Amino acid sequence: MILVPLIISVIAVVITLCYASYLDIIDRRVPFNTWVPLLVVGIPGAGLAFLSFNDGFLLFAGYAGIASATLLLAYFNNREINSKKQLFWPVLVIGLQILTGLYFITIGITSIFLLSIAAAFLFLCATLLEYRGRENLFTDTWPIIYFLMAAFSWMYYGIAVAGSVTYVYLGMTAIFCLLFYLFAILRLFGGADAWALMFITLTIPFFPFTPLSGYPPIAFFPFTVLVNAVIFNLIAPISLLFLNLYRGNKAPLRYLFLAYPVDGEQVQNSFGFIIEEIRETNGTIERRFLKLGEALGSLMKGGKRIYTKDLRLHPEQYSHEISLYKQAGKVWISYGVPFIVPITAGVIFGIFVGDILTICLNFLGGV
Repeated sequence: MILVPLIISVIAVVITLCYASYLDIIDRRVPFNTWVPLLVVGIPGAGLAFLSFNDGFLLFAGYAGIASATLLLAYFNNREINSKKQLFWPVLVIGLQILTGLYFITIGITSIFLLSIAAAFLFLCATLLEYRGRENLFTDTWPIIYFLMAAFSWMYYGIAVAGSVTYVYLGMTAIFCLLFYLFAILRLFGGADAWALMFITLTIPFFPFTPLSGYPPIAFFPFTVLVNAVIFNLIAPISLLFLNLYRGNKAPLRYLFLAYPVDGEQVQNSFGFIIEEIRETNGTIERRFLKLGEALGSLMKGGKRIYTKDLRLHPEQYSHEISLYKQAGKVWISYGVPFIVPITAGVIFGIFVGDILTICLNFLGGV
């Protein structure tokens, strides 16, 4: 089965991801406006794809609710609401939830009606708090509540009532948006990575056509993207290990997977994070590798590691560190490949070839 609307979405997603990967590598920053073309093309494409199934209008209404909630979350995260004019989009989303709720109750789907009304109430509370500039626990937790409700409601309806896997895709869309949102809150992903995965989930919820290796057991495309991205991301550390061993670079084994040394005189021109603490004591250079738990703990708490780009753009601010790096001779830095790059590779590979994990398991099973 070939879904033409999703093919159009795929083209927009791949082009946007390639450009976002370039920005993330060069600047370590992906402005939110980068995602606008993907959303403008991809969301209508996915919506039309849902319309092509049986009960298409019902599926489309459910998809519109989840998509508008995700966009509302993006709106709150990228705009400070301080005027009534900026309330247009939140009010539109709240109205959409109420209208779809009325539609669901007229066709007798009480569980989804309750979801829509509860969602409208959540969005109203969130909008009022955003408008008043009040940050509290609810500001971060309302998306979790909504996505959990949407996932449970649509998966229950698909399995227990309709008996159709297509409705389950709506529930899985909500589950994966929640998963990637939690990854962002816990700082396991960067902001660009989380938005990329959430928007891929919204715009390509299922395969647009059969990949070369066939459909995986879980034929939910965002799951394939996540698996492929993780596997591709493991290739870099393994390659880095062999490169360090070939060049004779010496460090604790775990760092041979994650980093490589560069000339201290040229460290600003490299791409990566400094993973050494270098200081001068009584004229002697002392150095130690940052512990992985220490670096991760700092990152989880919002701490900022020294990125080589910072040295390049703000040399006056890091003049002391730059001087120490030059005296040290060699400085170990982590490889500077942002996760959005393997995400992009995972999308392209998944579309045309399929799920890497499934391919490996099939190969091992056939040996």
